[in-house]
Amino acid sequence: MDTWKVFLVFFGIILVLFAVFLFFPGINKNSPEKPGYLYLNNKTMICNYYYLCFLRNGSWHRPSYNAGVNLILANNLEVKNETQIKQFFEQERINIIMNTTEKASPENSELILKVSPFSHYLGYYYKTIKKQNKTIEANLLSRYNWTEPAIIIFGPNLGAKEDSISFDGKNIIVQGQTPSGLSLVLGKLLLIIVS
Repeated sequence: MDTWKVFLVFFGIILVLFAVFLFFPGINKNSPEKPGYLYLNNKTMICNYYYLCFLRNGSWHRPSYNAGVNLILANNLEVKNETQIKQFFEQERINIIMNTTEKASPENSELILKVSPFSHYLGYYYKTIKKQNKTIEANLLSRYNWTEPAIIIFGPNLGAKEDSISFDGKNIIVQGQTPSGLSLVLGKLLLIIVS
């Protein structure tokens, strides 16, 4: 075979490979592109709708428990003051205050069940992912002394006027009129923290 034909074949192969790499970018095998997955940043993503996955040592890790809410839906909620809310979590002590009734009631149980996944993920994120020893303490609104900043949670039939997250300069106020609304706003708060 003539030298110019070999060169032409070699040049053609290089051109085809270049076109393949140009038009078909690489796919990260660690992050499947499928419904229910959404990147929040380069080290955190929503996976399988209900979980947060964290990139550690080059691979994605998922806690064994879910967030109790569809995080893709929670991500779409609009919240004002996200930057200030995120800065709230820079303190060493995080108080989670729940507005409950004085007597045992189904509303109290439901509120605690909705707050549990949020507080578990919060502890996991700071201890395992961020390697920070934060004190996360839960208490009742009736026992709260109002001197320290806190996340104050109003649940269904327990004072919630809307489904929202707000920041008053000192406290984060979380309200959920329904169990699903409360889960959604707690999911959004979790996403603000980890993103």
